[in-house]
Amino acid sequence: MTLMWCAVIVGIMQVFIGFGIMLYQGIKHKDLHHILEPIAFIIGIIGIAGFASSWMFHAISPSFLLPSIILFGISAATLGWLVGVVGPIEIFGAVGNILSFARLFAIGLSAAYLAFSANLISRKVIEACIPKLGLQLAMAIGLFTALVLHILFFGLGLISPIMQPFRLQVVEFFTKFKYHDYPGKLYTPFKTTGGP
Repeated sequence: MTLMWCAVIVGIMQVFIGFGIMLYQGIKHKDLHHILEPIAFIIGIIGIAGFASSWMFHAISPSFLLPSIILFGISAATLGWLVGVVGPIEIFGAVGNILSFARLFAIGLSAAYLAFSANLISRKVIEACIPKLGLQLAMAIGLFTALVLHILFFGLGLISPIMQPFRLQVVEFFTKFKYHDYPGKLYTPFKTTGGP
């Protein structure tokens, strides 16, 4: 459980850094929308976390329930004003983005269970083959089974730890600071300046 919470804490840090970049860009471009939106998201996430911690999990005092609901209400109203009706719903999307970092924990756990299951399957193959084929041939078949399964599971284990963090970067991080929204200098290649 501790490792899962570490993955979630990394998710909190990364999503908040993304909102921090959005806030910085908003201040840099003097864009009120991009200044208020990340602040509202952060307040909304804190409100949901306080609500869940005090009412659902009883991890903190119930006296935090009302302030958490007020924080969420302020955030939802701000995002509703900035983005529209979909704004308050996006708060839950941001919380989901944070929780999807638990997927990294699950990937590591699944790799360990796949290795365990490969060993278990090969042992069962050996036990089933000993009475019919003898110990030496049963060991050879069992070792071959283990080798094939471990290679297969190792291949799966190589793909998943690369793809999942990449997906977390693209979906959960890059979208937080709206890298596609910022106006820069207009790109005008091959523009003629003066003359006929």
